[in-house]
Amino acid sequence: MQKNIYGQLILILIIVGFLGVREERGCGIPSGPPELIQAIADLSSDDYVIVRKGIFTIEKNLSSPNILMVVTPLIEVAKNSNGRRDAYTRCLAVPVLFRIGINHPKTGPGKKAISAVIYLLHNSPADLVRGTCANAIGVAGYEPGISDLEQALNDSSVYVQQESCLALLRITNYTYSSEKCNPWPEQSSIQTLSAMSSESGKVANVNNWTDPDAVYRWFRSHLLFPLPNNNGGQLGGGEQ
Repeated sequence: MQKNIYGQLILILIIVGFLGVREERGCGIPSGPPELIQAIADLSSDDYVIVRKGIFTIEKNLSSPNILMVVTPLIEVAKNSNGRRDAYTRCLAVPVLFRIGINHPKTGPGKKAISAVIYLLHNSPADLVRGTCANAIGVAGYEPGISDLEQALNDSSVYVQQESCLALLRITNYTYSSEKCNPWPEQSSIQTLSAMSSESGKVANVNNWTDPDAVYRWFRSHLLFPLPNNNGGQLGGGEQ
């Protein structure tokens, strides 16, 4: 009789222990502050307004000890991994992502966040996003990013070139000087605007406006809001 009782107690302890391990691991459900968990869920929404709300929530919680849990889903938004994120939403995600990386540079997620922004600086198809990456690096004063910003001075977009130059100047306390980037007092804002205008014209006329598909892709990459897809639904702007 006692053996049966002992056996039942041992079985109960094993079951309780197993359930405790499952709860600790979360069974695939992230654990952390409810606000951040909701923000992560918002980032996966097809509604760009909800996605932006999630980004704003994350930004308000940058000091949370659990903030690293948002890095991977935030990267997915910034990279437009599902092809449904408009350029403006991605631009909102980039500086938040980079600030997390800067705040936690020695952690795996922190390093991942910084690497993602550096990658997008060179590889995002949207110049708005590339320029925002340069700006985020400059605002953070991230000195290891100087070489990447110097590469971006050769970007095909004048906007990205200007943002990269300004970032270099910020990081070096406006002492940086090169053939393609000098302190602002030596530059003419009128010439800058003229150059940007000329660049816009070049972008518009390089075999683009005669190709409806190319025009559509360009606007998806540069407009601030999603365009309707062929099925009448909503897709975020941005080339895949």
